[in-house]
Amino acid sequence: MLFAQNLSLKYGPKVILDGLSMSLLSGDRVALVGQNGAGKSTLLKILAKQLAPDGGSVEMNSRLRVAYLAQEPQLSLDMSVLEAVRSGMSVLYDFIEQHRLACEQVVSCYDTGQQKRLQARIADLGHQIEVLGGFDIEHRVEEVLSRLHINAREQLIKSLSGGERRRVDLARVMLSSPDVYLLDEPTNHLDRDSIRFLVDTFTSSPFPVLFVSHDKAFIDSVATRILEIEDGKSYGHDMPYANYLENRLIRVDISSRTLHRKERMVVRELAWLRAGTPARTTKQNARISRAENLIDDVQKNGELNRQRNLDVRLAKVNRLGKTILELKNVGFTMGDRVLFEDVNLIVTAGDRYGIVGANGSGKTTLLRLINGEKEPTQGSVVQGINTRAAQFDQNREQLDPELSLKESLVEYGDYVFVGEEKIHIASYLERFLFSGNEMNRKVETLSGGEQNRLLLAKLFKTPSNCLLLDEPTNDLDLSTLGILEEILNDYQGVVFIVSHDRQFLDRVCTGIIAFEPSEPKQIPESNVVVYQGDYTTYERLKAQSALTVASEKSSNAKKDGGGQRTKQKRTYGEQREYESIEKLIQKTEETRDGIQKVLEDGEIFRQEPQKAQELTKKLSQLEKEIATLYERWQYLESFGL
Repeated sequence: MLFAQNLSLKYGPKVILDGLSMSLLSGDRVALVGQNGAGKSTLLKILAKQLAPDGGSVEMNSRLRVAYLAQEPQLSLDMSVLEAVRSGMSVLYDFIEQHRLACEQVVSCYDTGQQKRLQARIADLGHQIEVLGGFDIEHRVEEVLSRLHINAREQLIKSLSGGERRRVDLARVMLSSPDVYLLDEPTNHLDRDSIRFLVDTFTSSPFPVLFVSHDKAFIDSVATRILEIEDGKSYGHDMPYANYLENRLIRVDISSRTLHRKERMVVRELAWLRAGTPARTTKQNARISRAENLIDDVQKNGELNRQRNLDVRLAKVNRLGKTILELKNVGFTMGDRVLFEDVNLIVTAGDRYGIVGANGSGKTTLLRLINGEKEPTQGSVVQGINTRAAQFDQNREQLDPELSLKESLVEYGDYVFVGEEKIHIASYLERFLFSGNEMNRKVETLSGGEQNRLLLAKLFKTPSNCLLLDEPTNDLDLSTLGILEEILNDYQGVVFIVSHDRQFLDRVCTGIIAFEPSEPKQIPESNVVVYQGDYTTYERLKAQSALTVASEKSSNAKKDGGGQRTKQKRTYGEQREYESIEKLIQKTEETRDGIQKVLEDGEIFRQEPQKAQELTKKLSQLEKEIATLYERWQYLESFGL
């Protein structure tokens, strides 16, 4: 359906594509992977006829309808949400109108020959309409908007946040029913429900999809094969994602004699994953989780070590005062929408909060309240005298596309000042994976991931002790994610991070600020709850809370329904069990952690493979046992003395 031959493109001295060829056939769902700046977005632009290559050609049928989702939404700012979404369906609307007119004409036509021609025309239009989604067009529009959590139908595009615009543009593309989808990071700004909707849509569609993504789970769920771009060339890989990673490790000449301990272990775990487990039961889940985390570690750390010896230092943090930041009964109302109320938080040095919740719930608004860009409609935000905030904007409005990389970082001269340290601009750019000879490259030529790296470079040269990061992981490859994690974990100030990336939040955060939806038609729209711990801890505590609520409802229902008094306190035996169960949980978790540490070291797999197998089995059993103990503790906790 679509073929590219010998594509080449350069931006100044940087070679983006170097004789790249590829094909996209019916039924293909191809994941485009590679480092930031490798040329993934550039290839999509060329295939979508948005950019002309220096050499090579793209061949496709002239009647082929191609839908392109760009990193930056291509929408008219003065359109409403519905108008923007329907703009992708203009061909379908036109066919429906032609069908209506033809039906009217055939009713009033008395010429037999003309009637037959009109009937044939009606049949042909009906077929075209069905291919593009059918006559029940508004039902389809409503379904897509609902599944992507787009609520403000009449709101103008220019009043939407970057994430909201992105979801509107995705809805436009999905509703256009094209012959080919070209999608650049389609899962950005989407929650889990919306991502599942994408998976269901694309896996059930016969039309080919070429998409850029750094989301391994999405790639494994959707793609039929992987196309990697590196150094301007393309490399094909069979699924799953772990297969691509193994091939890449082999290609960069990581042999068994030179592998570090973790790299030796990841090759072993990759072989285990590819072989397929007999049954993905609880007994296997612990090892699967460890293998996936290990793959992430090796890819992040390995890329950093092999590409450059990075030395990322931040501008010296200002001295933190006694008061850093305090939110007192903070609430925010937007028009007739009460987003949230009564948010209370006292921030201390070293706190790193992840902010999670549905799109449009008020996460970015909370960042703007903290930064002083907006005033709360309820309560107050108190900043300490020495508190200095620096913000990462998901819309990248801090970057001027017309400026060069150098001009984006320094107003004049050739040196960047990181606090009191004087660094040549070329050396500073290298810290963020740019080569020194790219300093005069225009921002508009950068990929989304490269723009995020430049924004981080701009952010971290400014003295601050409070970082506000709005979706910083979008478009970032694993190498850059590794850098960002390292920076944030070493940061001496406080951090607030809006993100849908649960692994990133697990690696970085000490607390979670969750925007949890209220019951329908209740005010406010979200209840903001603060949890201590990483994202996994938040999910566990939330699940335990839900279990308690369900248990209480069930208990009340039994009491009300049967008219009998329900159990109000623990028995003597249960009381004894309750007094000892916390220590038992702690002891079991310590045993689990000890085994996990031995397995993660990796040497046992080489020296004592039989024992390693036994410990792996034991670890799975302990995980199941701990889950059972927590469930029992929750039950005992629900009763009084």
